[in-house]
Amino acid sequence: MSTTTRITIDDEGDTLVILKLRSDDANPDVTENIATDDESTTETTATSNVTTNDAVQSEDRPHTEKHFLCSKKHLSFASRRASKMFSSNFKEASKEEDGLHHWTFEALFQPTAFEIVLNFIHGKTRDVPQEVSVDLLADIASIVDDLECHDALSFPGRNWLLKYSAFRLLLITNKSIYQIIHASFVFENSEAFKRATRLAIKSGTDIVPNFELPIRQSVIDSIQTKRVSIFQELMDELADLQSKLLAQEAGPCTYGCRSMMLGTLIQGMNAARIWPPPLPPFPSLSISAVIISLFGIHLHTYFGPESGADASKFSGKWHRATSSLPTQSQEEPPTLVRHHCCLTEYLNPILDAVEAEIEGLKLEEFTRP
Repeated sequence: MSTTTRITIDDEGDTLVILKLRSDDANPDVTENIATDDESTTETTATSNVTTNDAVQSEDRPHTEKHFLCSKKHLSFASRRASKMFSSNFKEASKEEDGLHHWTFEALFQPTAFEIVLNFIHGKTRDVPQEVSVDLLADIASIVDDLECHDALSFPGRNWLLKYSAFRLLLITNKSIYQIIHASFVFENSEAFKRATRLAIKSGTDIVPNFELPIRQSVIDSIQTKRVSIFQELMDELADLQSKLLAQEAGPCTYGCRSMMLGTLIQGMNAARIWPPPLPPFPSLSISAVIISLFGIHLHTYFGPESGADASKFSGKWHRATSSLPTQSQEEPPTLVRHHCCLTEYLNPILDAVEAEIEGLKLEEFTRP
């Protein structure tokens, strides 16, 4: 026995689109159950070519469905998938005993999003929302992609994405970033796609989640490839800075001053979890977290001998108290100066340059099947 809700999309419809509901969507408080004998006993045998193990229900367990009365003509015109199905030898192309075509979907889609898509397909836009949450937007995009009705939802989809500017993207969760990537790909919004993928490259680790979203594998792979490339560039630049400090090529100051900067750099890299230098794919590390950590390196003030120091980079003089003791070390300079050499003079330009290299993916480089 099944419990159904009947929703009329087209009063003169000839097609019953049947959506099985997931347990979390089958909420009696928000759905109106139809108690007619026919609907409470009819078994739905028409099948969709979309299947999932998670959607399989026990034959002994009652399931809840939503039935949408639609127009085959509108469905076929807007959806390439519907057009192919209704013009073929699939079961859906023939009418059932009730005189309607039946098109059944397993419990894969969110019902509110499903109804919004069907309304747009039938040109009923009056009651659709002007703004949608990122969760609902991703659900709509999944349905549009599955039905292959991109043209019918292209305009509203792009408008919904306008809400998620570059600033707003910084305030959302990691899952939401991938939801925007998915939606912007489906609705072909190149700017939103570029912004969201840039954030994914910058904040992601070696494990790229898809959050069960039907994101193209080529997009996931490109995000990871770009992340590894940028990370490798950062590690190469840091290694080069270490070499310059060791070879006395970074600044004209003293050995002691350069040693302090080198030690500070290594300590900072250790705090950022990149010392010893990790290898690709740089597991459990994000570019964003590493750069933020390196920008926050704790700097130290160095006092050293005046000789050999760049006069433009020190100030003040501290004279050691004289001692008559014969054991006083001859290596201790009689005068110390405060050095203003700073690791950030060499490190920050590297971090700024690497961060500037992080660019999002270009939508036009990916093709829809």
